[in-house]
Amino acid sequence: MKKKISALIVDGKRYTITDDKKFVQGRRKRRTIDEFRAKKGEITLVIPPDIDEEGAVYGFSNEKKYKEWLIEKGLYKNYEHEQKMLEKARRNLLPEEKERIIKEVNEATEKFGKILKEYNLKANEIEKIAKLREDPYSGLSNSVYLYDRVDFDVGGSYIVLPGNPLCPRHYNDLSMFNFDNKTSSFAISRPCSMRVQLFRNINFTPRPGFLDSLVDRSDLGSFWFWFGVWDNAVSSVIVW
Repeated sequence: MKKKISALIVDGKRYTITDDKKFVQGRRKRRTIDEFRAKKGEITLVIPPDIDEEGAVYGFSNEKKYKEWLIEKGLYKNYEHEQKMLEKARRNLLPEEKERIIKEVNEATEKFGKILKEYNLKANEIEKIAKLREDPYSGLSNSVYLYDRVDFDVGGSYIVLPGNPLCPRHYNDLSMFNFDNKTSSFAISRPCSMRVQLFRNINFTPRPGFLDSLVDRSDLGSFWFWFGVWDNAVSSVIVW
């Protein structure tokens, strides 16, 4: 996802960044980056599927406003049930649970690596790799791919987090896969997986204050000027 983010819409109000990336411009007032962050606090960021058209991401200062947006976009259907599942997922995993999850992620990641070698794909062949991920017959769909380099660069390290077409998959702590605070880009494989939620802390906290994306993102560093650092700052993930 290389589309430049040109605006941030927080609770319905539109803000843009100045060319020198030093100020955030609202309808009536211009603030420095630090002033803007202090004013708005920790928010939820959402990258919608229509970012190519609007070039904007959405921000929500509280759960109520986030829920209203989900309803508007037709994403609210299972919200209450999903929140109950999330509360149950916020816990220390049993040793056998950790072992099972680590095995699944390692197997999925190794499979992806073998296919890259089989097709002799290089790090810069992004479009060819994307087609493989999206192919339902490749065995690589219904997963989220985290990369430690921008632009989905397989020349660095990466992990594959399998999803589930029936319910979200919760990955409480990326340190289990030696990938805590390493993610610089991510890709969502379809047709099943449609969203990913990224959190800066383990066990999906804080909330609000997470990144909810319906599209791939080639450079998490592009979020630095809005609300803190997202590049190399992801510690837990929910795959939809």
